[in-house]
Amino acid sequence: MPIERRIYSLKCRRPISRRIRKAELVMSETEDKGDSMAQILFPMIRQVDEFFQTSFGRQGYQDLERPIEMFIHAFKSSGIARFYHTTKRDYIVFGDGDKKNFYSPVAALDIVAHEMMHGYFTYLCPVKYGFSDGGAILEHLCDIFGVKVRRHEEGGDWKVGNGYTRKTPAIRDLENPKNPSMLLRANEHIDQKSRYRSQQSLYENAGILSKSFVLAENGYSGVEDEAILKIWYKALQNIPRNCDFNQFAHTVRAFADLSGSETAQAVDNAFKEVGL
Repeated sequence: MPIERRIYSLKCRRPISRRIRKAELVMSETEDKGDSMAQILFPMIRQVDEFFQTSFGRQGYQDLERPIEMFIHAFKSSGIARFYHTTKRDYIVFGDGDKKNFYSPVAALDIVAHEMMHGYFTYLCPVKYGFSDGGAILEHLCDIFGVKVRRHEEGGDWKVGNGYTRKTPAIRDLENPKNPSMLLRANEHIDQKSRYRSQQSLYENAGILSKSFVLAENGYSGVEDEAILKIWYKALQNIPRNCDFNQFAHTVRAFADLSGSETAQAVDNAFKEVGL
């Protein structure tokens, strides 16, 4: 049975807990109040969840058929796209854009999918989020799975956020992390790894792992559908809570070895190219 979707409006106000509780429902399976942003976002939720269900047999973040909730029109002027996990509910908040650097995040399916992936991996992946390798690993996972959803639905390249940024073609390029035309340039080899100082540092270092994934996909010559993504999916559930990049690469290699020589060779070559 398809997952239930609910979209609420924050009416351009900050997403504090009281307003989250009292936000107006503008779209659901039985409700449509004509909000144009909600009408764009609503089918995207289904696209992401159906991709995850078809590929991995999991429905919703917790695999419990609980509704997926989104809150739109956050702040007066913001390009925010953020997943929130609390003891009572999981939800994602989107702004309308800031009229300077960002349009609304719902302009890009891979941005919506990236935030939804934070929901799935909150329950699937044991790694600890923070300004550490764990945070970079999670951002890497959300990027590659988010882009895979968009490529499945729309095709295209390995860039994140086409149509989201006002001044650049996209936010990040997973295939070419140092692409100078992106809003955020990232690292592509372990020797370039940055010190963790801010949220941006997580994205910079995530580029190393994302580059390895793209290399593995490009180097795989087998016929199994989504073979490399399935290896990453198995590995992300079995990494330690305080995982670092070397442990992550070791775990992925182990599952690639179990999947056959073609995937093992593609994955091993990819990690070697980024220094892992």
